[in-house]
Amino acid sequence: MKFYLAVIILGNALVITLNHFFAYQLFGLELSLWHIILGVVGSTIGAIIVDVTTAGLCHSIQNRLNLFSKYFYISKRQRSIMRRFGVDKFKDFLPDLGALVKFPKGKVVDPKSKEYVHRYIMESCSGELGHIVGLLAAIAIGLLTLFFIPQFFLPFILPIVIVNTVLCFLPVLSLRYNRCALYTIYQILDKRENRAAETAQS
Repeated sequence: MKFYLAVIILGNALVITLNHFFAYQLFGLELSLWHIILGVVGSTIGAIIVDVTTAGLCHSIQNRLNLFSKYFYISKRQRSIMRRFGVDKFKDFLPDLGALVKFPKGKVVDPKSKEYVHRYIMESCSGELGHIVGLLAAIAIGLLTLFFIPQFFLPFILPIVIVNTVLCFLPVLSLRYNRCALYTIYQILDKRENRAAETAQS
């Protein structure tokens, strides 16, 4: 969480500073510092509201997701590619918001429980979907401002959308990276359970 807060605060400070000194030269806008702060902070709060709302909606339908579809399933080859891009290094710096739904995902607590691993995969898939839908919604809302209030798009909305894109995309990579191991664990537990059932029947 500290990493995200630092990026948001520093990003806001940078956008405010650039607008304060260059808004008129770049966009022809005469804005007071107060209006710039309101614009940047308001855009950030708006992006957070969109992210939280879409995350909640996606979490509410997680029971309907096909957790083993081609989209959600991650192969070892895909995981290896993500490792080359350093996902295994930066993923530990990302916040774990699973505590908000009483299912922290910092580590696998009960790898011997098939039900627990299945729940973990489900939370991972709905979390990923929430980030993607939130990202797309923020971009769509940002583009709408381009048509209705274009003078605010470049100085305020676009920079916040860029920061939000990065902050939404990194957790998607992290969730997908971790899910490869979860699928492997689940398959082992599932096979073990099936063998036990066959032994009991015989």
